[in-house]
Amino acid sequence: MANYLMSKCVTVLFTSLFEISKAVKSTFNRGSSQTEQVLIDEFSNIDVLFFDDLGTEVFSKNSGDTWLQGLLFDLINKRYNNQKAMIFSSNHSLNSLINERGIMEKTVDRISEMTSGAVMKITGKSLRNEPKNNILF
Repeated sequence: MANYLMSKCVTVLFTSLFEISKAVKSTFNRGSSQTEQVLIDEFSNIDVLFFDDLGTEVFSKNSGDTWLQGLLFDLINKRYNNQKAMIFSSNHSLNSLINERGIMEKTVDRISEMTSGAVMKITGKSLRNEPKNNILF
């Protein structure tokens, strides 16, 4: 899907919250040429953002993870307001993202509205668990 969109000159990014948070944290260094807000704006304005493995991050409700919660909400809210497309992959349901993974309800509400509640459940054996005969360690 991403390759097709790019062939039509649509800007696409396939990433995760972990990668976005690393990029944003790198702006905190004194020698950084970018600011946190400029980078968030860049992520917010990409035409299509593929958000991989949402819910694998460490969130604990009502604790000291407010920066990561704020970053996730800010990014999703900006894309929501700008009507920018997002595709999410997760091993968790929307309810599980709130109740088990600790993502703020208002963030998941925006995800739900952006996706119109459309969820595609993919089942089957994970290819990650298959033996890799051609890989040497």
